[in-house]
Amino acid sequence: MRRFIKAWGYEFARRERENWTDELEALMETFVEYEEAFRFTEVNGTLHSSKELSFMKEWEKRGRPEWMDMVIPINQVDLLLKQVHAWWDDILPERDSADDNWSPLDSVSGKNGIWRFLCALVWVLILVLGEEKISERKDEQRRQLSDWVLLAQEMESTLGKVIEYGIWPPKQAKRKSAGVDKLGSPKRAKTRATAITANNRAVAKRSVKGKGRAK
Repeated sequence: MRRFIKAWGYEFARRERENWTDELEALMETFVEYEEAFRFTEVNGTLHSSKELSFMKEWEKRGRPEWMDMVIPINQVDLLLKQVHAWWDDILPERDSADDNWSPLDSVSGKNGIWRFLCALVWVLILVLGEEKISERKDEQRRQLSDWVLLAQEMESTLGKVIEYGIWPPKQAKRKSAGVDKLGSPKRAKTRATAITANNRAVAKRSVKGKGRAK
């Protein structure tokens, strides 16, 4: 994950700061806190979803690179965003009340957890941003970016609520040090009292290709 976040940082550092920049930073900070509650366990279950974007399988085949190259017609970006929303809605637990748990988000983490969704969300952001300057963006592009920001805010808020409710970290291996009792089942970890809140396309035939860049 560190390798990914570093590569993403290089990409975003060259861009002008905007509203989405603050939202992305807030999301990343909360995600790191979320994974920290799981002791940064790389393999800790799988977050299954029938709505996962199909190109995630191709990502697996390519060895999980930091960037996922996409060739998507401009007039299909809205459909992609709709599919991302459907995936997110499918991930969210069905909770009838505030007292219900957040399973499986409170027990699954690592490379096969919500990390997969976060990767896709970053790639979609690059796709929507393209290479145009802020002043050159079309109204459609601005609307798509606003849609992305709302989803990023919802994800950040949700992870914050999961942390607030409590997380089940994976069991630790038996300690070998003398005088240390064997650990039993892990207790639900709470790392903070409240959720962190977020800080207060051209012609239809044109394609978007390679890390979301317009071509």
